[in-house]
Amino acid sequence: MGWSSSSAIQVDNVTIEKNASDQLQIKGGAVTSSLIQDGTITNDDINASAAIAKTKLAALSITNSDVDAAAAIAKTKLAALNIVDADVAAGAAIAKAKLAALGIVNADIAAGAAIDSSKFAHGLKFVSLQSAVNSSTGISWSVTGEKTYFLHWWVTDVTAVQQNILLDLNSGAMTMTIGQDNGTGGDSDYAGFVIIQHRPSVFNNQGTIVYGLGASDGQTLTLWGTLNTEGDLTAIKIKPAANNKTFYGVLFELLPHS
Repeated sequence: MGWSSSSAIQVDNVTIEKNASDQLQIKGGAVTSSLIQDGTITNDDINASAAIAKTKLAALSITNSDVDAAAAIAKTKLAALNIVDADVAAGAAIAKAKLAALGIVNADIAAGAAIDSSKFAHGLKFVSLQSAVNSSTGISWSVTGEKTYFLHWWVTDVTAVQQNILLDLNSGAMTMTIGQDNGTGGDSDYAGFVIIQHRPSVFNNQGTIVYGLGASDGQTLTLWGTLNTEGDLTAIKIKPAANNKTFYGVLFELLPHS
């Protein structure tokens, strides 16, 4: 027996219903997940504006390759990062403005760091302390560049022999008297300071200008003259004119020197 349009069709009104045009349709809300075959929904089935809540998704194990190079993910979207030294490339060149304030102390700087004096603010940069006991050659420093030095020196004399103390620049190329022992009494100490300006580009091409103050046994202060010379400054020495002396000296660089 055949079927005709006039035949009566029974619907359950749960999953299928008749619409206003007497046509059969799936009833709203009737399709459940149990009626959808697993693994059949694809990306194309989901509308671009679906805005599916994260709670509807399973946990994702996102790897670096899942993130586009141009993603520009905001920092607020990332968890806190514990970055260690190994995470930063040697050539990263991170700007200082990107770093928090650093409380750098002396222990943070390597003994061989050789930080350029231009990185220091105004003041004195310690060069070194030198000493020589009962010496005929005195004490010396190797220097270089256009700089200004402050030298504080003191001498112990146990021989009580009158003689001058000499400032020697560039291994004997230039010498001048900066102190004198008057030879009286027994153990006698005397001291002074010298400022050495090696600024040929500033002082009319005169390489080095020296001036200072020295105190002899009798505590008399003497202003020693100046010595102008051309040429690069490579060595500073304090030495006795004749008999051995015990020397001490501390050299500083005056900053800035530019």
